[in-house]
Amino acid sequence: YFITSMLEGAAKNCYWTGAVKKSDQWMWITGEGFSYSNWAENEPNNDSGQENYMHLFGKEWSGGKGIKYVGDWNDVSYSGASYSNQFYDQSNFGFICEWE
Repeated sequence: YFITSMLEGAAKNCYWTGAVKKSDQWMWITGEGFSYSNWAENEPNNDSGQENYMHLFGKEWSGGKGIKYVGDWNDVSYSGASYSNQFYDQSNFGFICEWE
């Protein structure tokens, strides 16, 4: 909820979070596993067999696979999901970073 509340009025459609899939296991780039997840309905689905990176939605999106809400997680390729449409174009991605 904390991150979702910070996305209110987000400038970008999607935000990279630093999560990757390695050997069919999702983890943070630090190698830590998840203690929480917020995958959108029917995600992760590895569409086209190349979705190994996770982003979250900064804006609501509805398309061929249902509604994705702000804060929902989704798996995409390293270049975003530009094969889908302009909503997922890499220029519409921002970053969320952990800061200690």
